[in-house]
Amino acid sequence: MKILLFTDTLCDTNGVSRFLQDLGTHCPAFHLVTATRKSCNLPFKNWTNLPVRLRLAMPFYPQLDLSFPSYAHAKTLFETFDPDLVHVSTPGPVGLLGRALARKYHKPLAGVYHTDFPSYVHNNLPLWGLKRLTQMSMRWFYKPFSLLFARSQSEIPKLQPLLHKTLTLFKAGVDTQVFTPLALPKEARLTLLYVGRISPEKNIGFLWEVWEILQNLLGPQAVQLWCVGECTHPLLRTQGEALGVHFLGKQPKEALPALYAKAHLFVFPSLTETLGQVVLESLSCGTPVVVSDQGGPRTILASTTRPCGLILSTRFSSTWAHAIKSLLLNEPRLSAMAEAARAENYDIKTSVEDFLAVHVRMRKEEAEPEGSTKEEG
Repeated sequence: MKILLFTDTLCDTNGVSRFLQDLGTHCPAFHLVTATRKSCNLPFKNWTNLPVRLRLAMPFYPQLDLSFPSYAHAKTLFETFDPDLVHVSTPGPVGLLGRALARKYHKPLAGVYHTDFPSYVHNNLPLWGLKRLTQMSMRWFYKPFSLLFARSQSEIPKLQPLLHKTLTLFKAGVDTQVFTPLALPKEARLTLLYVGRISPEKNIGFLWEVWEILQNLLGPQAVQLWCVGECTHPLLRTQGEALGVHFLGKQPKEALPALYAKAHLFVFPSLTETLGQVVLESLSCGTPVVVSDQGGPRTILASTTRPCGLILSTRFSSTWAHAIKSLLLNEPRLSAMAEAARAENYDIKTSVEDFLAVHVRMRKEEAEPEGSTKEEG
């Protein structure tokens, strides 16, 4: 089984890139194709970096490039590799190229809906007409796909209008060799941790409101907030600094487990996540989480065997502040949640095996002659 996977993000610091790097490491059936001018030291050889003909900064997220690759090089790679099917991970220039080549050579086409782009655009530029245009673009892009993976159960209703064939759930996973509980002492001060882009679509303005109230409830010397990730919105950084937020910048994944271990609670108020890879990472490291009642993170918590955190409405920031205060001051409850989180198993190998098995089934179904009847049962 040979699969070409086209992605616009592979050498970046985000959940999609981390999953794809894990996929490349654990599943050589996938050959990853990207286009970037960034340095990328990957621990596997089954990937190709196409020459970049044009590079633009992604709107609202300048740290991420929109790289337009060489069509001639991609075409040669495609013909040489001769894939059984094509997987498109992102709807950017590289994804568009993969989509076009799959259609040109009549190869089955699969994909993952990693990012809720209509909501992403609307949160940064709240114009309903633009959101509607983005929704129409997504429908056009995914129309020829035979298979589309949803990152969480909450995304399936949104994705059903995009596809005429198969929609399936993506079994989530993280590298549990990296994201594992560490025997490190907690910070002396009660510590909240956020990992992700510091930008409007992550609902960071709401997090600042929660943080300000929480400091008033507990006292500024009793609690601290660490934020890990790129800040794409200077005003948010200025506001955070005025509230005493500690910005730790972009961190390699190898540094994250220690931060998860030292923190008492992971907070993630985003409303637009299709999954929330950092929530899985926090739980795998044994750190309880607080997430919003919208999007993929709530489905992660809802599927745990024992309570590992809180699912809260973001209607009122005071609700979050008081709930976090109560949890931080209830050591037995917090410890029970941490123990429950450590007991959950999100091994990436299981996720990758399931991911590949679905592609194999799809290929067999696509290969069946038209008009043939499958046995039932």
